[in-house]
Amino acid sequence: MKNIVLLFFTLLVSPLAHAFRDQSVQQVQWLVVGAGPAGIATIGVLHDLGVPYELIAWVDPDFNVGRVGEFYGTVPANNNNKQFIDFVNACATFKECQGEAVEKLRHEDPASFAELNIMIPALRELSAYLRTKLISYQGWLQDLHFSGQTWCSVVNDRKIHANYVVLATGSHPRELNYKDVSVIPLDHALDKNTLSSYIDKNNTIGVIGGSHSAILILKYLYELEVKKIINFYRSPIVYTVDMGTWSLNAIAGLKGTVAKWAREVLEGPTPPKNIYRIYNDGAALEKYLPECNKIVYAVGFEPNDTPLTSEHQPVTYNDANGIIAPRLFGIGIAFPEIYVDPSNGTIDHRVGLKSFMDYAQRLIPQWVHGLGSNLEERTRLAKQKCILEQFADLFAIDLL
Repeated sequence: MKNIVLLFFTLLVSPLAHAFRDQSVQQVQWLVVGAGPAGIATIGVLHDLGVPYELIAWVDPDFNVGRVGEFYGTVPANNNNKQFIDFVNACATFKECQGEAVEKLRHEDPASFAELNIMIPALRELSAYLRTKLISYQGWLQDLHFSGQTWCSVVNDRKIHANYVVLATGSHPRELNYKDVSVIPLDHALDKNTLSSYIDKNNTIGVIGGSHSAILILKYLYELEVKKIINFYRSPIVYTVDMGTWSLNAIAGLKGTVAKWAREVLEGPTPPKNIYRIYNDGAALEKYLPECNKIVYAVGFEPNDTPLTSEHQPVTYNDANGIIAPRLFGIGIAFPEIYVDPSNGTIDHRVGLKSFMDYAQRLIPQWVHGLGSNLEERTRLAKQKCILEQFADLFAIDLL
């Protein structure tokens, strides 16, 4: 009799398990690619909007807060601590995490400027917490294509089908193709100790660029007492100025430690004798570049490749709503919001934790909008699916 009962439940459960669980495909509603600050913000806002954890898959090769977590911890922030504190307080989902690093960040002086290391441990902690709640895969996205009503992708030979995909895939430093010169990678130049291992005091070092990263590297080279530093620039130095209810040069202007050094030293009453700032036209480059033992390209960032990237068809997006293609969205430094400075009309990209979170909280409700009762139905079915899978697993154990 017992065998007959077990056989009955086996026949009952097996079709259910087969119908609701395909071991070769992970079915989700949302797939988020990238676990830097923008990816973390995306997860937080999605869950705040009522998307259940079990309907979200998250993919990243490291889950180490992206490039900022790997390379930029010692970089002085160009925003005060309030921007970082506001980020970890922006989502109700983040408040579920009571980790030590998150709590420590919440109690920092909001008016102080610090190194980026002040917020990286908290973001690592948030990332680790969120991974315990949702579906995550550590690896590279190897494929992404649209089939019917579903985006199909592969990570570590695991197939993932999602109704919606968010690319928060980050960027890497852009390089130029100056010939016959040794290049110090920007990622390494932005850490003073690592930069020191590339040079000696008798070098002539060229720095290409005129924004925050370039000026910070000039500061480091000056403090390392390099014999000669040549800065090839295209635009004059500008500073962010607090005007009370608004800021002049809010995005492109220098701020914090770097701004203080540029004002007081680089453009101070007695500018450093070992730093030469030269407008980067063809004649100047041809004349002075041969003097340089090494150069650093501090000329901005370009998006990381995705499975959609090709030589003839770069990935483009609508900077007003983040849409790349139907049900495919971009966010973060690879797909930033375009900002027009009201003080002077200049166009720039909004990047940084505050910018990513503001953008996410404004756009993601639009991406989710329209699901309505459909979202509730998917939530109900997802929970039902989990119950049935647990039911099937119970009887599989009994049969063994």
